[in-house]
Amino acid sequence: MAEKTGSNKKDAEKAINAFVDVVSESLANGDKIQIERRMRARSAILEGRCANPLLGLLIEEGGILPDIQRVTKLKPLTSFVKEKIFRHEPTPKQTEAIDVALNTPDIALVQGPPGTGKTTTLVEAIYETLHREPQVLVCAQSNTAVDWICEKLVDRGVNVLRIGNPTRVNDKMLSFTYERRFESHPDYPELWSIRKAIRDIQSNMRKKSREERDTIRNRLSRLKFRATELEVKIDTELFDEARVVACTLVGSANRVMMNRH
Repeated sequence: MAEKTGSNKKDAEKAINAFVDVVSESLANGDKIQIERRMRARSAILEGRCANPLLGLLIEEGGILPDIQRVTKLKPLTSFVKEKIFRHEPTPKQTEAIDVALNTPDIALVQGPPGTGKTTTLVEAIYETLHREPQVLVCAQSNTAVDWICEKLVDRGVNVLRIGNPTRVNDKMLSFTYERRFESHPDYPELWSIRKAIRDIQSNMRKKSREERDTIRNRLSRLKFRATELEVKIDTELFDEARVVACTLVGSANRVMMNRH
């Protein structure tokens, strides 16, 4: 009995060691793949082959930067926007930050300790940009930061479309999420009815004869086509009507953001 117990223990140890080796190799391969991806991304940035070719400015070694098309100098503050955004007269530093943000063709960095008006300055820059551009994409690292900016914009009458998990959005911004706006669209009741009809038909398919199934498949095809048509229509209208599309940095990779420029 003792020999058998010892043998089982050794077998278990071998199995554990084999498992650890497999996991270690898998992790090593995963790390290698991640490192390779990062290096490819770094090379693309340095060579100006990324979505924003000017990101090479952030790399110490310097990148191959294309010629920058300078825009006409924009006025940092209009009287209308100043009254809309600021409760008090903006400080010289806030005015300077807005000027830099509006007139920098690539990346503008605004720094400051808590309570110095960075968020208000950012909202002002967005509001000013909306006077010149039809739509602005607003991203922040956390959901709290995104919601805070969105609240200030919504309070000023800006049409905001909030992208992200509704469970992580605060109560005030919940009605502005993509999901809630989608369900509130006038065409959604028809879409919901079609989806329900498709589910009901599919659940009863097995009970039908072969001839009936052919007819049902044709009907399903028409219903699915109409459902897709409505989904595209609602999605397009939500994005077209939004002046600001807001999300976290991770949320910018959300499926609904695909093929959006």
